Amino acid sequence: MKKIFTLILSLALMQAFGQTSPILMQVVASAGGSFSSASLKVDWTLGESVIGNLPGTGVIVTQGFQQGNLLGTGVPTEPEFASTNFNLFPNPAINMVYFKIDNKEAKGTFIVDVFDITGRKLLSNNLGQFNNQETMDMNISSLKSGIYLVKVRIGNFSSDVIKLIKE
Repeated sequence: MKKIFTLILSLALMQAFGQTSPILMQVVASAGGSFSSASLKVDWTLGESVIGNLPGTGVIVTQGFQQGNLLGTGVPTEPEFASTNFNLFPNPAINMVYFKIDNKEAKGTFIVDVFDITGRKLLSNNLGQFNNQETMDMNISSLKSGIYLVKVRIGNFSSDVIKLIKE
C-alpha cells in the first residue's frame, strides 16, 4: 500500500511541477492593441524600432504584427516580361485574339491561361512554339461575353495579367 501511495504521489508531483514554463513574449512599442473574434485573434503593435534576428540566440525580433514561430517558405518565381512588351488585340474581341510578344529572351512553348474575374482558370491553351516577335492567335469563341483575365507563359517566362473583353 505504501508503494502505491508513493507512486501516486510522485506521479501527481511530476504532473504538477514537471511541466516546462511558458515562453513569455515581450514587446516595447509606442502603441498596440488586440482584436479577437470566434475564429481569429490578432495582436498588433506600432513603433517598434528593430527588425531582425538576435545573433546566436535564436530570438526573432519583429515589427508590426507580432509573429510566433516563423517558417520560411520560398515562393517560386519565374522571370516576367512586362505588359508593355505584350500586346493582345483586338480588345474587345469577338472570336479571335492575337498575341504579339516583344521579348528576345523568351523561347519555348507558348501557353495562354484565361481566367474569369474571380480568378478561376477557364482555359489553358498550348499555342505551340514561340519565336521572337511572332504573332500568335487563339480562338475564344467558346467563351461567353464578359471580362476575362489573360496570362501568357513562354518557356519559363510569364506575363503580367491583361484584361480581355469578349463581346
